[in-house]
Amino acid sequence: MDFGPTRRAASTQYTLKHAPTYDATKVRNCVLEGSLDGQAPWTILRTHNNVSLPDGGYGTASWDVDADYAGDSTPVRFLKVRMTGQNSDGSNALYLCGLEVYGALQIVGSAAQLRTEGKTAVEMKALGGYLPG
Repeated sequence: MDFGPTRRAASTQYTLKHAPTYDATKVRNCVLEGSLDGQAPWTILRTHNNVSLPDGGYGTASWDVDADYAGDSTPVRFLKVRMTGQNSDGSNALYLCGLEVYGALQIVGSAAQLRTEGKTAVEMKALGGYLPG
């Protein structure tokens, strides 16, 4: 998950949702990781060993981020879920259809970046011709 070039998230909790019809392929072993630039090293925000998401389609579960990270709460631009072991049917497939993140969202960057983020070249020209280099 990329919050974008002008946003950072200081996560305190999150929710995972497993795939709609795959009761037998629920995530059991994974980590939630965050990064400021999308490059290694990633910071582990929470580790799951043999966790169980609820049965049924779209089963969800929520957790706090680990206390070590929560005490720091360094904002990150990128989040990812990385499997560290097999899922409930013994395979290495990751079946998730949702990731919700809770905490504080921070806006960073210059006014020009904030003004033009997510805009097309035509929209940026209408804002005064600023085209980032």
